[in-house]
Amino acid sequence: MRQYPPREPGDLIHHNCLLLRYPRSPEWFWTLMVGQAPTRVDVSGRYDADDGDVLTGWALAGRGIINKPRFDIAAELAAG
Repeated sequence: MRQYPPREPGDLIHHNCLLLRYPRSPEWFWTLMVGQAPTRVDVSGRYDADDGDVLTGWALAGRGIINKPRFDIAAELAAG
């Protein structure tokens, strides 16, 4: 997997995305705002969990990229 930061949604296919697993969900995608429109982006990764805090811990440990609301990770962003 690549190490550079993704600059556009399509770049995510080159990264290990940390996936929030919903029961009986057969597919993995993130919905991102591209311009003014929500856009579905199919993602993949080596790790999945059904707990958002677990995903945050993995991201902080450098295991991959998460898709979470800013308010949910405000403290981590403020700490750098």
